[in-house]
Amino acid sequence: MSSPDLGIGRFADHGNKLGQLGALTSAEQVGLALALAGDVLRRTKALHSLQQAANGVIEQVDSKAATAFVQAIDVVAEKKRLEQALNDAFECMLTDANDSPGEQLTCRDRALANLAYRDRLTSIHAALVMTKATDAVKALEQKLAQVDAGLSKKARMLVGLNEARRAELDALDAGERAAAWWFASRSHCDALATIYAGDDARKAAHFESCEDCKRDAAAATGAHKPAHLDADSLRRKEDGSATTSENAWMDAHAKSCGACKRAIEALGVSIDA
Repeated sequence: MSSPDLGIGRFADHGNKLGQLGALTSAEQVGLALALAGDVLRRTKALHSLQQAANGVIEQVDSKAATAFVQAIDVVAEKKRLEQALNDAFECMLTDANDSPGEQLTCRDRALANLAYRDRLTSIHAALVMTKATDAVKALEQKLAQVDAGLSKKARMLVGLNEARRAELDALDAGERAAAWWFASRSHCDALATIYAGDDARKAAHFESCEDCKRDAAAATGAHKPAHLDADSLRRKEDGSATTSENAWMDAHAKSCGACKRAIEALGVSIDA
C-alpha cells in the first residue's frame, strides 16, 4: 500500500476530476460532485484556481438526486470506518517503528485514508449548503452527528498522526479547521504519545499548558484517583473523553459510594456492572 498524499497534495487531481464529471444523472455522481466541490469550498486559499469549476458543478446538482445520495449514506458503516481510523492511529502510535516499520506504516496509511473519508462527508455538506437541497442538508447534519457521537472525544487516540493531521489543517481555510475535529483536536499534543508509549513525559513543557494532556497522563499512569468523583471526572465521563481505566475506576468506586453513584446517574450515564 502506497502512502496517501497529505495536506494539499491530496487534491492535486481535483481540477481534472471536476472537469470530467459530465452530466450529474445519478445519486452516485452527485455524491462525487459534491465531495469534489466541497473540498474546494473548504480550501479557498489553497485551491483558489478551482473555485469557478466547483461553483459550476454545484449549480448542476439536482435536489432529488442529492437527497437520494444522502439517504443512501450508511451511518453504521461510516461510524465503523471512523472507529477503525482511531484504532489504527492508536496502534500505529504504540508500534515500534524500528521493530515493525511495515506494520506501523500500514496502520498509519489506513488511519489517514479513513480520516479522509470522514473529511469527505463534511465537504459534501459544505457543497450541499450551497444548493437548494435544504432537506438533504438537514438529513446529512443528523447523520454526521450520529457518526461523530462518542468518537470526537477520543481524538487523543490520533496524536500519533499529528504531523500528517497538521498538514491537513494547513490546507483547510482557517474558518474550517476547528469543526474538522478529526484533524484539529489534540493536533498539537504530540507529547501525549510518549506517555502511551511508556515514556515519562509529564515534565514536558506541553504538559504545563495543556490540561487535557495533563489529565490523560494522570489517567494513563493511574495517578488521578481522588477520594470521590470530582467535577472534572464527571465531565469526562459524560462527554466520553474519560479513558478506559478512568471509567473502570469510577464505576468501581460508585458501586460502594452512594453519593458518587447518584452523581453518575444524574448525568444519564450507565455504570458498567
